[in-house]
Amino acid sequence: MRQKLFGLLLLSITISLLFFQNCSSKGFNAFTSSESFSSTGSGNDGNGNKDGGGGEEQTLTPTVGRAQGKLSEDCENESNYNACIFYKNPVVTKGSSVSGGVELDTKLDRLGIQKFAVVIDGMDDSGYLQNSKFVIDPTLTLSSGDSNPSGLSRVRVNSEGKWFYPYEGASGAGDSGKKVSQLMAYYWLNEFDRILKSQTGAELTQGVTYYVDTYNHADSSRARNNAFFSPGTDDDGSDAGIVVLGWADGAQVSGASYRHDMAMSAEVYAHEVCHGFFEYSANGAHRPPSGASDPNSNSSGSSCRNQNGCIRALNEGQADFCINILFPDKLALGETWVNNSSGLNSRSMEANDNKSASSLFASTGGAIHNYGALYASMWHHVWKQAKQTGNEKDIETIYSKHLARLTYRDHFVTALAVIKNIASTNYSGKGYENLFQSEWDRRGL
Repeated sequence: MRQKLFGLLLLSITISLLFFQNCSSKGFNAFTSSESFSSTGSGNDGNGNKDGGGGEEQTLTPTVGRAQGKLSEDCENESNYNACIFYKNPVVTKGSSVSGGVELDTKLDRLGIQKFAVVIDGMDDSGYLQNSKFVIDPTLTLSSGDSNPSGLSRVRVNSEGKWFYPYEGASGAGDSGKKVSQLMAYYWLNEFDRILKSQTGAELTQGVTYYVDTYNHADSSRARNNAFFSPGTDDDGSDAGIVVLGWADGAQVSGASYRHDMAMSAEVYAHEVCHGFFEYSANGAHRPPSGASDPNSNSSGSSCRNQNGCIRALNEGQADFCINILFPDKLALGETWVNNSSGLNSRSMEANDNKSASSLFASTGGAIHNYGALYASMWHHVWKQAKQTGNEKDIETIYSKHLARLTYRDHFVTALAVIKNIASTNYSGKGYENLFQSEWDRRGL
């Protein structure tokens, strides 16, 4: 199953700040498209201004949010757990900004915020962080000639049978081996798979193995302020996917110099795997077939033609919305990137809650990431209404089902008919179809 060399064939598309160029295809076989996490928007400033709360729900309980773990100031001495990671990301675990920002390998000022105690288990017999669903490997090569571009090794259990590795040690020395990043990716992706199935009955991976490169810096133009998912085939011809995680540069959003690996933020690779969830739920029908084009986007696919949206903006929005399922208590995106508990304003489901389609389209130019935030915000609004009566699980299930019925010709308006049909068929009498119709009407769609 495992393959060391991946050949990427990326469409020539512009994704926010990044230009993905075509690469030769070999090894892992032609990846046919890519979807990424990036943003031109900003959060609040990097000095902690307007940084409200975030720590109020950090009670010492066996389950935090929907995740199986325990927040503990004495994490390494929790006998029922074998690893200490971050709850979602360092800023969320701390509950506020980190002085100076989270830096690569170090600069957490020994705050002791790596305090989410979890159990790392479910691996195959390889000795590495991998199973049939997720293979965590920072040594992956994406094209010929890379030769382990990160220079890292795959993390192994320590001599005590534990997975305790600090992001910053007592002396201030950093996690140069990126062990914590690998633990974060393995735990949170497997936990997301468990939570989605529990909430909706759907399997996150759809029977596909995901190879997760937690620190590939071979191509800085793709790695800087970006993470991406691409579909492809494994060495046995079966479907497989890859998630590549780069590094976040605080200068983009706050003017500060801090830089950290995106694998420290669980919401980033959850977003990427949700692209995969769509890909394999729809069997690729959301991508134009050979010789066809998306009628609702510009020629590069980077922007929608009008406020009705387009399938790639819908894809970005649905991948943002799925954070509701994994972290219903912490819904922002990119908190550690902007070093603030409010996260990226341009992608905030709450901040976009009262924006009309016309106003958001005008301000974003229809760019797929930031205009896709409208789709996420509309879903989130309906989700919040259902949550008031304890029925948010129903909305999450409708979400998981609607992706399978969308094609490259769909957009925000045509998706509504699909959503309403699923709502009325599966939840007759609950009126969810009316909630969705009212929300689309409220946004002027």
